[in-house]
This record gives sequence, C-alpha cells and structure tokens, in this order.
Amino acid sequence: MIQQDSIIIKGTVQRGLGQGRQLGWPTANLTYEAVIPPPAPGVYAGWVDTQEKRYRAAIIVGARPQNPPLVEAHILEFEGDLVGALITCTLVKFISALEELKNNEALKNKISRDIEAVKNCVMN
Repeated sequence: MIQQDSIIIKGTVQRGLGQGRQLGWPTANLTYEAVIPPPAPGVYAGWVDTQEKRYRAAIIVGARPQNPPLVEAHILEFEGDLVGALITCTLVKFISALEELKNNEALKNKISRDIEAVKNCVMN
C-alpha cells in the first residue's frame, strides 16, 4: 500500500563504496534529480521498482550538504547487480533517524532493527 503522502524518487543506480556490502547489507546507490521538498534524512520503509519486479526495501536518505542528498536502498529478497539500471524508490514510512554509532557492531544492530521494522511495515 502506498500512502498518499509517499515520496517517490527515480534514478539510476551507480556503483558505491561497498560499505553496505561489507557489513552484509548491499545497497543500490541512486543518482537522481532533486525532490522538492526533499525528504528528511533517515531510514524509510518502502518499495523499489525495477523493470522486472517490485521489492520491499529499506531506503536511506543521507544528510549531506549538497542537493540532492544521498539515497541508497537495501532491497529485500534481491540478489544481483543493478548498476546502470533505472529504479524507482517509494518512501512509505519513516523508520528511524540517522545516528553516529561507535562501531560496526552497533551499526549492524541498528541495521538489523531497521530491516525488521521495514519487513513489518511493507508486506509482500
């Protein structure tokens, strides 16, 4: 279900630094045109639409000074390479704020909690 106030971001997947993959949660990093108004930084439950299928996703909107902000999506139940593909991210519900965490273990714990919240929020 897409809420009326959902935010939709369309863009092309570009190769990132691989930090999410190193932690066990690969992400699709988006290059896109600015969204007005820009979404608040944080983790969102939502959907990613590829040319083939719709997937549940944890979508991260980063806080960076330039516009547009960083957007990356961990796509649930997806394996493959989307670099160069056009995808659509639909932000359905805000899950959590971005946090400065002390170490990778704390980051992994937060990501696990966020992913569980996404699974509970957006059903197949």
